[in-house]
Amino acid sequence: MSNGDWRMTEVIADTGPLLHWNEINHLFVLDRFEQLHLPNLVVGELTNYGLHTNTLNLKAKIVVHQVEQAFLRKILQQLVQPPIHLADAGVFQLAQQVNFSLPVLTDDLALRRQLEARGNLVIGSAGLLIRAYHVDKKIELEKAIDLLFNESSLHVSQAFRAHIYKLLKI
Repeated sequence: MSNGDWRMTEVIADTGPLLHWNEINHLFVLDRFEQLHLPNLVVGELTNYGLHTNTLNLKAKIVVHQVEQAFLRKILQQLVQPPIHLADAGVFQLAQQVNFSLPVLTDDLALRRQLEARGNLVIGSAGLLIRAYHVDKKIELEKAIDLLFNESSLHVSQAFRAHIYKLLKI
């Protein structure tokens, strides 16, 4: 699969995008995937935010992977610049296990840099909304982007907001 291929059926997901799309009632953007792979640490973080993966109304099958603490420590020692968090190390481990062949959904810039340096396709919350819109026009893109930037807990710079709005000509 090329990095531009939008017919993805499986993805690995970090906490941020699931949390942010839930906050704006747009979890349906995940409906195009058949399987959503999550490390158990991401499931734990989502639970801490009150989002229980076993109660999500998704078409995608959620596959939870147990990550090995020894591997996580090794990953954290290897990836010191930029440093990543423990749950992000779990996401990195899953990506590494499949030779960075599955796309990863994350809003974490440090994790994105580590994955992209290895040729992994990385998609953020705004990116998936835009891709979903261009494929099936199922969402009101301007409204969804405004909700994401103004109503969710996603933290982005003013420069990134301006860049997205310029791309969308909003």
